Amino acid sequence: MSSMWIEFLFILTLVLPYFGFPEIVMSSPHNIKSKPNCTMFKNLECPRTLDPVCANDRITYANDSFCKMVLEKDLEYEYHGICQST
Repeated sequence: MSSMWIEFLFILTLVLPYFGFPEIVMSSPHNIKSKPNCTMFKNLECPRTLDPVCANDRITYANDSFCKMVLEKDLEYEYHGICQST
């Protein structure tokens, strides 16, 4: 392999994560969502918006209405987004 190819691959590995994984690289404390306030969901129906929430039971709920499940089960908020398999 020529040194030009090695140099190209090196630069590619430095640049690719910024274009391939922008939500990970560009995350900052300012654009990360906070824990939902579950008290306002006691008597409300769940909205139809898709904004995934991962709970400590490793189930992805469609939106903040997972709070209704918090009141029925012993669930806790983990993070906004789809639960990652471990």
